[in-house]
Amino acid sequence: NLFVTSISGEVEIQEYGNYGGEYDDKHFDPDEDWFKRYDTDGDGFLSKNELRAMENDPEGDGYAEIDAYHDNYDFDKNGYLDIEEYRKFNSYLWEVFLNSS
Repeated sequence: NLFVTSISGEVEIQEYGNYGGEYDDKHFDPDEDWFKRYDTDGDGFLSKNELRAMENDPEGDGYAEIDAYHDNYDFDKNGYLDIEEYRKFNSYLWEVFLNSS
C-alpha cells in the first residue's frame, strides 16, 4: 500500500509499508495511527516516556524539550496526552517545520 500525509493533511500515495501503521479502506488517520503506535501500554494516553520514544535521542539530551511540549499540550493537566491533545501538539510541530523551511 502507498500513502503519505501531505502538509495540507491530505493522504497521498507513497510507500505505506515503511510507515509501520495500520490501514483499512474506510479510515486512515495518521495522527491516530502514530498515537497508537507510541501508546505502548494501550491505555489511550501518551505519558512523557511514551512521547520521548518519538525522539530519536539515545543520549536523552532532547528530553527536556519533549517534556516541555508534553506539559504545554497536557491541557487538562492529568500528566498524559489524549488523542486530541496529541493532534494539537502534532499540528504545532507541523507549523514549526513549515516556518523553518
